[in-house]
Amino acid sequence: PRHRSPGRNIAVIGDPGIGKSVVAAAAVPNAAVGQGVSLLATDPWFALNRAVGALPRSGGPEAVASRVIAALDGRPLLIDDLQWVDPATLEVLQFLSSVVATARPEAQALAEQLGFECVVLAPLDAAAAATLARSVNPEADVDAVVAFAMGNPLAIVTAARDGVGALGDVVAKRLVSLDEV
Repeated sequence: PRHRSPGRNIAVIGDPGIGKSVVAAAAVPNAAVGQGVSLLATDPWFALNRAVGALPRSGGPEAVASRVIAALDGRPLLIDDLQWVDPATLEVLQFLSSVVATARPEAQALAEQLGFECVVLAPLDAAAAATLARSVNPEADVDAVVAFAMGNPLAIVTAARDGVGALGDVVAKRLVSLDEV
């Protein structure tokens, strides 16, 4: 990072469904939220525009960072899906502090390169997975849910709520709908 005001930036790293967004949102509940979107990864400052409103299309990263800081008005910034953030936003992040980001494991090196401290979320162990499954649905086949979900909280909740076969059904329906396009 070239110049950054005091404060630290943290990236929550983990696989899809592991709970990155939930953990990040709980850590900074009053944050302005921006998100990377893979299809819009070339739209300059897309993630920042979502967080603080439309930014002028002019000025370098430092000037844009100053505008973002003013718009945040002391609130932290949460950037979800760092792996899909546009290059212009990545440049601006080098000048910001009090940023929490989420990213998939393949973007951990990028987060570190931007000066983020990385916290890696691991899958739940079997006991925690079973507890979560029972809390969602006391009637669930907990052993099947735990074996199927492999510690992924989103998969545990979905399988406990809808049955282990539900995720497979969702994927199959999605594939059929893609074939119809």
